[in-house]
Amino acid sequence: MLEQKEIDVLKDIWNRDNKRFMVCPVCGGSLTIVQLSPVYKSGRTTVYYKTVIECDSCSFNIKVESCTVYGAVKSFNDDEVEISSWSSTGSRTTQVYKHSLDRKLLEELKSTGELVEFLIVDDQVVVVIG
Repeated sequence: MLEQKEIDVLKDIWNRDNKRFMVCPVCGGSLTIVQLSPVYKSGRTTVYYKTVIECDSCSFNIKVESCTVYGAVKSFNDDEVEISSWSSTGSRTTQVYKHSLDRKLLEELKSTGELVEFLIVDDQVVVVIG
């Protein structure tokens, strides 16, 4: 499980609205994301990828398993969010993930039913990227 400090770094790295988007939290250099081999998880319809985020200028790196899910917020509480989406075969599916998203954002997404892309890192939703 990710520590809150690591979650905050990942949110900053991938949050396009943040001035630190794809910027190393250590030296301010540019970050590179490398997705490696796929990881299939039991009970999950989404394919995860071994992902390495590394700085081009210093030794900073994070190794995680990540994926994106395109869907809508079905329900949520302070710890978990249920996302309605589609499986790789096109059937409807819902998955529950831990999350570190803002409650106001989740309320808005649930009330509008808007379809968005969720970035999931080590089974935790860290940011809405689209």
